[in-house]
Amino acid sequence: MSARDILSFLISGEWVSGEEMAKRLAISRAAVWKQIQVLRQRGYEISASTKKGYHLTKMPDLLDADRISGCLKTKWLGRDLRILAEVSSTNAVALSLARDCPSGTVILAETQTQGRGRLSRPWASPPGGIWMSLILKPKMPLNHVYQINMAASVALCRAFSSMFGLEAGIKWPNDLLIRELKICGILMEVGAQVDRLDYAVVGLGINANNDPSGFPAEWRSTSLAAELCHDIDRCELISANDCGETALLGTNVCGGKSKK
Repeated sequence: MSARDILSFLISGEWVSGEEMAKRLAISRAAVWKQIQVLRQRGYEISASTKKGYHLTKMPDLLDADRISGCLKTKWLGRDLRILAEVSSTNAVALSLARDCPSGTVILAETQTQGRGRLSRPWASPPGGIWMSLILKPKMPLNHVYQINMAASVALCRAFSSMFGLEAGIKWPNDLLIRELKICGILMEVGAQVDRLDYAVVGLGINANNDPSGFPAEWRSTSLAAELCHDIDRCELISANDCGETALLGTNVCGGKSKK
């Protein structure tokens, strides 16, 4: 039993009694209270009533591994999930781990100090965005590797449309645009032999709850929050389902099979 189990009861926003959670989880009410305290320390605002129980009033805008993992429907992609507070870049971390970690490993960070795009162009990565790298090891010839980048782009466009009603276009090879403004950048880097792919690291930089006025004007950027006029739930976007297929971590870029 973990804080994730308690959060699964509270996520609906309804009042839930400590007695009911204790009974369904086969634990004591004291153990429920202890995990409530863990959630509060993580920034979750939870009201308590002697008559009603507990009520989730506000969730923090933080990447929460328990929430993301608990909502995933994938078999292997995202099952090894690593969330860091600050990194130089998630791609740099992923590249350093790629040879020794399983296919489907995902690196997430709250901020990047040296985020980068194509041709080593700088990519601003302040708090509030989704800075993420996927480590993939598909069995495919090198001349098919571009399909990974394409699949990720299409899946993101579908996610923005189904979840938020936002229509994004793909500016090949690595930008997603809304109203001709950049909402997301994709940077894929690979390790390969002469005739085969060893691994691909797919970096996704999504301007989620960022204020685009903080970016240089020449970047012509926007964000999901700016387009919607309200913040979005980053954990929900990362792990969301879209017509039975997970939108980001569930993108089926490798035919559902990982290289052993």
